[in-house]
Amino acid sequence: MKRFYQKYLLPVIFVGLAIPVFATHVRSADLKVEPVCNPGNGFTYKITIIAYLNSASTTQFGTNSQLIFGDGTSMQLPRRSSTPRPDLGVNVNVVIFEVNHTYSGPGTYTVTYVERDRNANILNIVNSTDVPYVTFTQFTIDSNNLCNNLPVLPVPPLDKACNQVTFFHTSGAYDVDGDSLSYELSVPSSSPTSFALYTSPVAATFYPINFNVGNEEDTGPPTFGIDALNGLLTWNAPGMLGEYNIAFKIIEWRKNLITNQYIKLSTTTRDMQIVVET
Repeated sequence: MKRFYQKYLLPVIFVGLAIPVFATHVRSADLKVEPVCNPGNGFTYKITIIAYLNSASTTQFGTNSQLIFGDGTSMQLPRRSSTPRPDLGVNVNVVIFEVNHTYSGPGTYTVTYVERDRNANILNIVNSTDVPYVTFTQFTIDSNNLCNNLPVLPVPPLDKACNQVTFFHTSGAYDVDGDSLSYELSVPSSSPTSFALYTSPVAATFYPINFNVGNEEDTGPPTFGIDALNGLLTWNAPGMLGEYNIAFKIIEWRKNLITNQYIKLSTTTRDMQIVVET
């Protein structure tokens, strides 16, 4: 049996000023939506984009990128310099953008971050350098519950894996209000309404020699999935070396104490990158 190995990227607190380095294309990003619960601001939300970029590119964050608020309004993102993050991997830079937005009233809204180009050479997305990076957070504003907190995802959406060794990833998602969370696999998007030309990371093309015994134990084909209850992503086991992007959803539920039924409050989609190395 191959040696068992697993690695997690731990949460990082971003401090200090950004070093003026220009970088993209986008490897992955986190889109955070937080209620501003001050009196008179019941419909105001703080929206944060944390973008993880490929520093080998000279394209700057904010070049042909957009933030869509889900109420018929949007904004072109300003250009921002980024900060090198060698602790997260080779050629990784990070940039953070924050903005407040006020909605007109209760309703269900989808906040969407669109960046013109993804990182080049993603193995399981066709022609990835020309495929936009798109990620979403859908949430409901309820006039009876204006300060609902959406799930927090403290672990970065960028991780490393070893080929032929089982890989595990968790977003570390939690809800400060105690709401229940569930998880399901999705597919990376290429626009607010369409998906990228995506291939599962356990497709035979990524195991040209040993697909039928591609798992770590050499007993069967590789598998890839996520636990619906605890969100543990498991890939048993990565094959071809290189960069892959995958997507999954974190769904927030709250139990109605009168009907005992669960009501969906939000859905956060994470489009993350996994770098497979020896």
